[in-house]
Amino acid sequence: MFVIGAILIVLAIIVVIYVTFATRSLEALTIDWGPFTAALTPLQLFFLGAVTILVLAIGAVMFSIGLKSQGAKRAEVKQLRKDVKAKQADTSGANSDSSKRADDAPDSPADASRSGRDDARDQTTSSSSTDGSPTQGAATSEPSASTSPRSTLPPPVPPRDNTPPPRTNRP
Repeated sequence: MFVIGAILIVLAIIVVIYVTFATRSLEALTIDWGPFTAALTPLQLFFLGAVTILVLAIGAVMFSIGLKSQGAKRAEVKQLRKDVKAKQADTSGANSDSSKRADDAPDSPADASRSGRDDARDQTTSSSSTDGSPTQGAATSEPSASTSPRSTLPPPVPPRDNTPPPRTNRP
């Protein structure tokens, strides 16, 4: 690549020198752009074309670099979103398993004793006399276990980390 670049630079220098000497004796060209008229020598016209092509090449290179960097950003954002979804799925799966186990087991020793009392109360309430009235040992003022309010809130969601990843310049 280095050799090809050096050859192209030498060829460009030769062309510029040739155009400079070959157009010395030529007269100026008149260019009419409506209200604006310009008289340019062929050498000036040649350099104006060269500058135009140089600006076009720089614009094309910048456009290409911009497209590549935007594509890299989009791919990085897409990968990060995938990672976050996978992490949330793992976290929610672990939370749902732990919440099922927490619902099966009593929350504290006080809940265990209360739940045992509720079960005993339900059994004495269900054993009633033939006329349908409850037996005398049953307490009717306290709610039974089936109507006691139980915590049905979903597990807490961990806070999101919204800090952007560190940028790396990739060639």
